[in-house]
Amino acid sequence: MSKYIADGKKQKPGELPKNAYDKVSSVSFYTFNKTPNSIYFGDLNNNIGFFYGSSASFAELDLNLSGTGQITCSKNSKQISGSGTAFTTELVSGDKIQITSASTSQVRIIDSIKNDVSMSVTTNVTLENIAGGVGFSQSLVERKRSLNSKSYINFGKPQSGSEVLMNPTAVSGSGVDEGKILYIYKSGLSGPPKRF
Repeated sequence: MSKYIADGKKQKPGELPKNAYDKVSSVSFYTFNKTPNSIYFGDLNNNIGFFYGSSASFAELDLNLSGTGQITCSKNSKQISGSGTAFTTELVSGDKIQITSASTSQVRIIDSIKNDVSMSVTTNVTLENIAGGVGFSQSLVERKRSLNSKSYINFGKPQSGSEVLMNPTAVSGSGVDEGKILYIYKSGLSGPPKRF
């Protein structure tokens, strides 16, 4: 319905208000968002996951929890050892962890957790701060819930250009895919959203 405006003699149709149009918003990963009416997928490189909980349950995930203790690893190894760590209570297989050594960091996905002081990741860690470049020690671990963790439902890799009627509140995935997923919010006044 048009918004009518007076021209001095009679009313005539004017422009529709902004809320009369569908809104499209780029999604930041691991961030709670307003529930969309549908989602548009660009050309993704990796699988993605969706979170469907409330803002309260999302806050309980501790998405950026700094792990206790310190970790060590040999260069080009998937095995990580801890000292004073609590891998079994702070992490789950499939979580993404950010490993920081000095000013350099790498993100890795946890493959398996053996106990509180031993775990493995899916790809080799290449950080180094030990003399001779043999590995790193005393690095911090930050947890980031990934697409394979218990908090997100793995959706796979949707076809590029597809639009799906779904209502997640958060998205997880690889950093290279950020910005390739769009939330569509319907205005209630217009027809189907325009294709991209």
